[in-house]
Amino acid sequence: MKYFVRFLSLCLGVLLFHSCLQEENDLSPTPKGINQSPAVLKARAAFEDYASQDIDYQISGLHPGCISPKWEEVKVFSQPEEATIGFDVPLVTEATYEGSFYVDTDTSAIRTDTYRTALLQKLVIAQSLEEDVYGLYIATIIPDAEHATLNREKIASMFYGGDLDTRFSGTVMYSTVTTNLTVQVERYRNGKLCDIVSLFNKELDYLAKLKAMKQLIGAKSLKRTVRTLTRSGEMSGGMLPPVFVEPTNPTPSVPSLPPPPNPPYPDLPPGSSTIPPIQPPGKGNGNYNGGNHDGGSTTSKTPNVDKIYNNSSTLTQAEKEYLENILVEMKKCKAYQLLFEALEKKGIKFQFKMQPNLNVSATFHFNNTIEFQDKNGMYVGIKEELVHALQYNVLYGEAMNTNNIDYRFSIEWEAHIFVDAASVLQDNQVFRSGYNTIFHGSDELKEMHYSLMNAILKEEKFTYNHIELFKETSKYWKQYKGNYKDDFTPKGLLNYIKK
Repeated sequence: MKYFVRFLSLCLGVLLFHSCLQEENDLSPTPKGINQSPAVLKARAAFEDYASQDIDYQISGLHPGCISPKWEEVKVFSQPEEATIGFDVPLVTEATYEGSFYVDTDTSAIRTDTYRTALLQKLVIAQSLEEDVYGLYIATIIPDAEHATLNREKIASMFYGGDLDTRFSGTVMYSTVTTNLTVQVERYRNGKLCDIVSLFNKELDYLAKLKAMKQLIGAKSLKRTVRTLTRSGEMSGGMLPPVFVEPTNPTPSVPSLPPPPNPPYPDLPPGSSTIPPIQPPGKGNGNYNGGNHDGGSTTSKTPNVDKIYNNSSTLTQAEKEYLENILVEMKKCKAYQLLFEALEKKGIKFQFKMQPNLNVSATFHFNNTIEFQDKNGMYVGIKEELVHALQYNVLYGEAMNTNNIDYRFSIEWEAHIFVDAASVLQDNQVFRSGYNTIFHGSDELKEMHYSLMNAILKEEKFTYNHIELFKETSKYWKQYKGNYKDDFTPKGLLNYIKK
């Protein structure tokens, strides 16, 4: 159902008269407070001019309905480097929301852990001082599991639009006023912007960005509560018409999942006139150089890492860049190109950690955590651990979670040979030493390994013709307990080891 209404601040047609201002961008507080400063009054006038227009819109997704800005509580943040000013204005909204969200929003693997929290919506305005234009947004603030609360007053102080010193952990959605088009989604951890999807980036098409936004938000279910507002912004019995929800199921109290609008408009490309002229204020604006999400910022120094990086990871920027260099080299090899394609196709992301007390160089856990003892452990171990990730997420699944020593031996043997064979095909030659599989091996193992690698190189891939020699060679490998299972088919070698 669509509505053609005159959408006013307070939804009651109350507009302020503004006199001419000589210093329009002056933020100096007046005796009545910062809300009466010239810059705030000018931003307010820009909002009320926009909100008084006749606009055809659809109430869906996380639309706040009618809104009443509380200008007396405005907070202002100046960003000289970006030549912008950010205005954070609390709202009284006709619709309020709470929802259930996945704790892990960064993987398409099966997700079960959820938490419940209220959502808070604010009016956030970005002003460009260079072009003297405004971007008007409804910011929807979703705390993470650690800070979840049903008390919206607590959420109000967690995040302010334009505040570069924020310590917020959670997600912020920026949507256009009235038309409710989600323009930008940002993910924060302890005040650090670690993920962003934005229509201001032109790399992905519109529908691809909507998909990325939905994944980043990670909503399982949402509940909408509708109220009506009096002239003072308090709840009333029926002055305003109710917000009608167009449900995707028979339960009208549960709106469609974000990002709104629903259904998405495929004919609305990036750069549409409905998108404000400048980005929301804050860390997602301008020269952000942190991690990004598919469809987000293009300035990341670690684009390959970002594709498989879970934001609960704890790597420093320097460690991420070190890992990026390793991945760049790995992707020069056909086997690893196919490996990354398979993992990225399934949307697999990893929680990377440095663990100095680790008794091995690196290790992979079935919750898609990869730990490194140090940078050297990252260098020598990342290939094998990513092969284990491929085995678990793509090839064998929960069958790997077993105490059967022969099955575990077979998994490890395949992973070691995968790494060695990939190197051989990339180098186009076989060396007598330098391979992890035979580092501490016997002379018999080294000779058998040398024969197996040459056989693979000769055909430029691993085939069923190599399986018997592959099994025979395993008999001399003593790094792990157990024996190779005769009925284990090395799918990783057969499908990915090729030139």
